[in-house]
Amino acid sequence: MERPRDDGTDRGVLDHLEDVRYPYDVTYIRWSGLGDNAEPEPTISDFVKDWTAQYAWPRLVISDQRTPFAELERRYADRIPARSGDWTPYWRTAPGRPRARR
Repeated sequence: MERPRDDGTDRGVLDHLEDVRYPYDVTYIRWSGLGDNAEPEPTISDFVKDWTAQYAWPRLVISDQRTPFAELERRYADRIPARSGDWTPYWRTAPGRPRARR
């Protein structure tokens, strides 16, 4: 059986993770409506329930942000690469930010 696209696009999240050879079996997919500070999507619970009934993998879990990252660290702390240096915050230098504030 061909795996369904998980986000309704030609290039789903799972396909992207395969393309970049994502080495872990835990990831975080943020879903909260239509953007930042959106109210919860009312259909997500039914989507996850239906997905789980139909597919064994990947296993979808509705959780807070801490849980998947804690699990990723628990399983792969010794293999997660460390990065250092300046990582300028998006909101201060965002290309979409009004020109008067740049």
